[in-house]
Amino acid sequence: MEAYEWGHVLHRVLEHLQSDHDLEYVREHLLKMALASVGLTSQEARVFAWEKLGAEIVTYMNSDLHKECCQGKRIYSEMPFAVRLFEDVQERGTLSLNGVIDKVWLRADGKATVVDFKTHKYKSATQVKRIVEKYTPQLQLYAYAVEKLLHWRVDRAGLYMTATGSYMEVPCDLQARENLWKKMQILWTKADSRSEEKEKRLFS
Repeated sequence: MEAYEWGHVLHRVLEHLQSDHDLEYVREHLLKMALASVGLTSQEARVFAWEKLGAEIVTYMNSDLHKECCQGKRIYSEMPFAVRLFEDVQERGTLSLNGVIDKVWLRADGKATVVDFKTHKYKSATQVKRIVEKYTPQLQLYAYAVEKLLHWRVDRAGLYMTATGSYMEVPCDLQARENLWKKMQILWTKADSRSEEKEKRLFS
């Protein structure tokens, strides 16, 4: 398979993993389901996929992040969403945000954590920094969507890097999100007014 297909399979397994799933269930059911989503159904495919992805799956299963997720009062996996950000700005229509959040859960303290899985294979600290910077706005907007739709206060958001089993938090405080919001408003008001499209989409 192509690299993006392996990433898709790994995403599917981690997103559906629950606290009562052991390794046998993961191999025989979750991995089977994930491979079927890319058209692979043979036993040979499952054996090969486990040899390639098993270590990363086990690392996540043993991680503090997964343990915290399993203790969540409410948990959503692959949560699709669509929210409106700006409306009727200089008659440019509506700016909408839509996507799918890998994991979000409500903790015992009443606040929420948002996590996005990344299957990038990076080799240096510089690459890691670029990945975090690239996806920080996305995670901040995910936090906004969760608060808007589920009415949960999100105070933690981050990227779980499957290649190294590391979790990297991004700034998710209200000030950081307010700064992003201001930048987006500036870009939106400068959008091409000649566009016939009445609805713009971000992170679709």
